[in-house]
Amino acid sequence: MQSVLDQTYTDWLCFVLSNGNKNTVNAPNWSFDVIKNFAAKDSRFIVWNKKTNAVDIYIPMLYHLARSFPDSYICSLDADDVYQNDFFERAVALAEKHQLDIVACGTEIVLKQNVEAAEEILLSCRAVEESLIVKKEDFAQYFRQYKPFFNEMWGKLYRADLFDDRHDETYARKNMFYRFLPDTLFTVDNLSRSKAIGILSGTSHKFYQFQQRSMSNATIMTNADAANRGSLRKWKNRGKYSVYTTYETIISFLNAHGGIDDELYEYMQAVLFGWFGDFYSRTLLLTTNEAKLAKHVECLVFNPKFDELMYFQGSGQYHNLKDHRQRKIFCEKLKYLLIGQKAVKNRRSLIMNDLECTARTRKKIDRITEKLDNTIWRLSQYDEE
Repeated sequence: MQSVLDQTYTDWLCFVLSNGNKNTVNAPNWSFDVIKNFAAKDSRFIVWNKKTNAVDIYIPMLYHLARSFPDSYICSLDADDVYQNDFFERAVALAEKHQLDIVACGTEIVLKQNVEAAEEILLSCRAVEESLIVKKEDFAQYFRQYKPFFNEMWGKLYRADLFDDRHDETYARKNMFYRFLPDTLFTVDNLSRSKAIGILSGTSHKFYQFQQRSMSNATIMTNADAANRGSLRKWKNRGKYSVYTTYETIISFLNAHGGIDDELYEYMQAVLFGWFGDFYSRTLLLTTNEAKLAKHVECLVFNPKFDELMYFQGSGQYHNLKDHRQRKIFCEKLKYLLIGQKAVKNRRSLIMNDLECTARTRKKIDRITEKLDNTIWRLSQYDEE
C-alpha cells in the first residue's frame, strides 16, 4: 500500500481486498488493522472486507473493477509485492504512446528473513534492457522473449476495455478456476484479445519471498484445494486440472498468432518439463489421498505427450532439456512417491480409522510404477549413448 501511495502518477484508486483477515484471539492475524489504519491516510484507498478467505475471488473482482471503470487501466498487487514509484507513470506513458492493451514490467525476486527484516537478498531478476513492443501478428514469433513476464497476473497494466460483459465469475470458472497455473491462463486469455503489448525496460516490481511467513498462504491453499477438491467440484471440473490442458491452451494461442516453428516448439518442451516440476511440488506433494495421487500421476504419465517429452532430443539450448538425466530423476521421484504413499494409511472411515490403500488403487500404482520403470530404463540407455 505504501508503494502505491508513493507513485509519481497520482490519478489512481486502490481497492484493497481484505480476504479473510482475522483480528481475533483465536486467529490473531491482525493484518486487517494494518489495512484499516493505512487506508485512513488517503481517501484513494477503498477497503473491501471479506469474512472468510476465498482463493477464487481474485479474478472476478478484477473483471468487476474493469467493467466499473471502462476508460481506465487496471493492475493487481499481492501482499508480498511492491511497485517502484514510477511504475504507473511509465506504464501509462508507454501504453498511450503505442496504443498498447497490456504493459508488463521487469521483476526482482527478493529473499528476506521476514517482513520486518531490513536485509534482503536478490535471488533473480527478469528484465529487458530496452522497452519492447510486440504486435498481435508477432505474438508467436516473440513469445520466448515476453513469456517470462506473463506467467503471473501482477507486474502488468491492463486496458480495462479488454474485459467486456461476458467476463465474470462464470467466465473465470470455465476458463481458469481449478486449472493448473490459473495466473498463466489469465494472462494468455488477455493476450488473445490484445492488439499490441509492451514490456518496460529495467525493473519496476519486487516480489518478496520470506523464510518465515504465515502458513495461511494463498498459493498453498489454492493448490491443496485443487489437489484434494471435493466430489462436486471433481465432477464439474473433471479433466480440467492438468498440466496438459494448460499446455494445449498456450499451443492453441501460438497457432492462432503466427504458428510454431522448431525453435518455439523446443522452448515449449522446456516450459512443459518445468511445469512437471511445479506440478510435482504444488500438487502431488499436497495430495494426501493415495487414490487421488494415483489418479493425478496416471493422467500425467499415460498421456502421449509424456513419452514425447521424456524422449525428446533437445539442441542443448535449454538447461532442463540438455540431457535426459533430469527427466530420469523426475521419473524416479514419481516412482518413489507412489511406492511410499501406497504404504501410508491415509484414507479415513466414518469412525476416523486410517485405512490401508485399496486393492484397486494398489493395482493402479503398480501399473504406473511399471510404466515409470520402463521409462527410467529407456532414459538410462539415452544417457549411455
